[in-house]
This record gives sequence, C-alpha cells and structure tokens, in this order.
Amino acid sequence: MKAELDKAKLGKRLAGLRLERNMSQEEVAECIDVTVNTVSNYETGTTAMTISVLYRFCELYGVTPNMLLMGEDVTQPLSLSSDEVRFIRWLHTLGAARRQLVLGICDHRKGKKIRIA
Repeated sequence: MKAELDKAKLGKRLAGLRLERNMSQEEVAECIDVTVNTVSNYETGTTAMTISVLYRFCELYGVTPNMLLMGEDVTQPLSLSSDEVRFIRWLHTLGAARRQLVLGICDHRKGKKIRIA
C-alpha cells in the first residue's frame, strides 16, 4: 500500500511553523532560496516540493522530515545504514551552496530537475 502525502496538511504545518517563528513568507523565501510565490504555493498545498527544499525547510524550522511530512516526531532512532549516517554527517559539513548542489544531484538522480541558485 502506497502512502499518499496530503499537501494541504503539509502546507498547514509549514504555515504554522512559519507563524510560530514570527516569520513572513518573504523571510522564509529568502532563507530557503525560493520565491515568495513558491512559499505561498507550498503553504496552500498547490505545489509539491523536492527533497532538497524539504531539507531546507527542516533545517530552517529545526524539525525532522517526519514531523514536517506526517505531523509527528519520531523519538526512536531512524533505521539508517552506516553509509547513510556517514553521508548525512558529511552533508552537514558542507556549506549551504555545496549542500544544495549535492541535494540537487540527489533530486536529479530521482528523476527531478536540478535547481542550482
């Protein structure tokens, strides 16, 4: 059974997290390097986001992907391979531009287009 992502609920969580932090859509757009219109589309659930944008939202709001996508935080550790753990640790050592480039390549390999600022 394939789980479907409810973009409207995700959008409400995004808007709620932004408002909890007293941020405008303009400030969020600048922080995650997208347009204000794109932030608005994410918050209304009209646009799907790439993995790299999801990662930037998580980083900005200090939440886990599970919390952002499903509305719940997992307190038990994720089941990651040692290679995945090393990759994540390495990813955190990169500057923002290089991290975005790597995540863009990951998106591309999953059939998404690369967006490099």
